Order: sequence, then C-alpha cells, then structure tokens
Amino acid sequence: MPGRQFWASTGGGGGAHPAGSGACEVDVDFGHADGGEAFLVVHPVAAAWVTGTSRLTCSPAGQSTEDHGPLDAALDGVTAYVANIEPGVGFDLVASASQGTWGRYPFYVIGW
Repeated sequence: MPGRQFWASTGGGGGAHPAGSGACEVDVDFGHADGGEAFLVVHPVAAAWVTGTSRLTCSPAGQSTEDHGPLDAALDGVTAYVANIEPGVGFDLVASASQGTWGRYPFYVIGW
C-alpha cells in the first residue's frame, strides 16, 4: 500500500534532498473495536525512492483521526519501526501497541 508521499528524491544529490531520501505518511489499521484489539501489525509500504543505503525512521503522527485523539498513541503504547527495505520497491512498517489497541493510526516516515 502506498503512503501519502510528501517528497522523494531519486537524483544524484546536489538538491535540497539527497538521493534515496523521502517522506510519507502511512495509515496503519489495528482492526475494529468489536473484533478485539491487536498488539502487532506489519504494514507493507510502496516507496520507490528507497535505496539500499536509505536510513528510515518513523513515529506516530499524533493527529486526531476518526478512531483516536492525538494522545491515544502514547496512552496505548504505540510504537513503530521500519523493516525489510527493498530498494526501489518499499518497506514494511512494523507497528506495535503494548497496551493493545484498535482502529487506524497515522505514522510519519522519513528517510535519508
């Protein structure tokens, strides 16, 4: 699933952003409240701008959504990291909720 891309650079550098860098927002769905809570979600993200040397970091966006308020990610212990980077293809965003949670959370991913 593609993330909402903010910017991406695939050039040879020299511009505002180095080659292999980019940023996107990704919505991760932990499921429905009536279907039980999830503790772990692996969400594939299409991002053609990633390279074999890209370094990616991610965090909950802290925004209100139809499912959650801006503090819910902290209250539910929601964290995330990037795994399985495939150059020119994308990566997996691995999100976990130590307290268990449901619904969608937006995450920001930044790579350089």
